[in-house]
Amino acid sequence: MAGTWGKWEGSWERAGGGDDRVADAVEEDDPAAIARWLFARDFTLIDEGLESPDGGTAALVLDIDDHPVVVAFTSLKYANAFAGEQPELFADPENIKGFVVTGQNLVLNLPEGGGVLINPASDEEQYLQPELIEKIRAELNRSS
Repeated sequence: MAGTWGKWEGSWERAGGGDDRVADAVEEDDPAAIARWLFARDFTLIDEGLESPDGGTAALVLDIDDHPVVVAFTSLKYANAFAGEQPELFADPENIKGFVVTGQNLVLNLPEGGGVLINPASDEEQYLQPELIEKIRAELNRSS
């Protein structure tokens, strides 16, 4: 199930590249390493075309295990591939809009109980579950 959530500001640009080491950090439940990886990157989010209640841009959100999960991409390549593989989520999968946010803002602006799905439908897919997001958020707050 798709939905919208969030207040985001940014533009549709190519976000920073991925890093294979994050998979190990997620598997090892290492929030400090994941926080460092997120802090060093920008992420492309898909614009739902709706305004959020806060007046910002609403990002594509999926429901996973009854939790809101923001869909994020490390590059336009992954965003375009996802749109092509999930056409039912978009009115026009060939003409989607997006915007870029920092990794830090991505995590810090999630609602409590929210997760992040990075590069879905790719070999680089990573799911940061809500429990892990809370640990990462604590690390990012400590680093700021």
